[in-house]
Amino acid sequence: MIHAEPVRWKFTETDTSNALISVDVLDGKVIWAAGGGFPTGPAGTVVRTIDGGTQWCDVTPPGGERKILRTIKVFDADRAVLLASGTGPGSRIYRTVNGGQDWTTVFKNDDPALADSIYGALAFFDERHGVAIGDSVDGSFPKITTADNGEHWTVDPDGIPGALSEEDEGISATGTALVTLGRRKALFGTVASGHPNARVFYSDDRGATWTAVDTPIPGDAGVRSLSFRNHRHALAVSGLSADEGPPQGFAARTSDGGQTWEEAGSPTGFRNSVEWISDRAAVAVGLGGSDLTMDEGQTWTHFDDATLLGVDRAGSACWAVGVDGKAARLKT
Repeated sequence: MIHAEPVRWKFTETDTSNALISVDVLDGKVIWAAGGGFPTGPAGTVVRTIDGGTQWCDVTPPGGERKILRTIKVFDADRAVLLASGTGPGSRIYRTVNGGQDWTTVFKNDDPALADSIYGALAFFDERHGVAIGDSVDGSFPKITTADNGEHWTVDPDGIPGALSEEDEGISATGTALVTLGRRKALFGTVASGHPNARVFYSDDRGATWTAVDTPIPGDAGVRSLSFRNHRHALAVSGLSADEGPPQGFAARTSDGGQTWEEAGSPTGFRNSVEWISDRAAVAVGLGGSDLTMDEGQTWTHFDDATLLGVDRAGSACWAVGVDGKAARLKT
């Protein structure tokens, strides 16, 4: 139960000093995290704990330190799929079945037509079916899918149509710009600096078809992170860094599965990731700190100053990761 008194992070040491961007919490014991490319340089890293954060091991793929590793999806203590987000062949997917001791490259973006695209988002509907999406090219978003737990990937020749014509859209490689719920529902957000509003694409058929709608978040901020509470309710967060003054935070919410979005209250700064922690409460993390909402995003309260960049929850276990290899469990 989330109480009205302030929550806090309990920090723990990981086996890296590199920035961690994405975290996937399987349960109270098994947590994996990945990062790289923040604030500069690749510095790709994957870390894993199987004892609730008491000990963390560096399980970065060979050569992964030269990659920007942004999304980790975990199925158990041994099996995980990892997305490297880089231009052209820098975008690739790795897979492990032995806890990160060995990794296999199962996809590499070697299509010359997509040389300028970056695969920034990956998610799974169930253990077998997953999808990865790249920045738009010629009016569509490149899309690849798997039906065998990420062992093989199939390129969709048509991608996802509907990208804005006035300026190509991108997907923030935050690990949570694309999210799924159950075996059929998905949302992904875009950055569209040539458009007044960032957009969300939603699908109810396991990613076969998508519909795009505007959000109240500015287009140049984009939707950096999404989180489902249930099949109807979701939150989106983002932000802008200012040359003068503090960074701005933005949030939006939907109550109809992503078909329409309304403006929510403003987080206290640039927020990179959001996660529901109860029926009405959610946590958002990003540059300069963390915020808590107790009223479905209507108001936000700042409760920590550390720069955490990714947050995820399974059951009662909510973890966040960030700069300098930080990892922390939410205490309520």
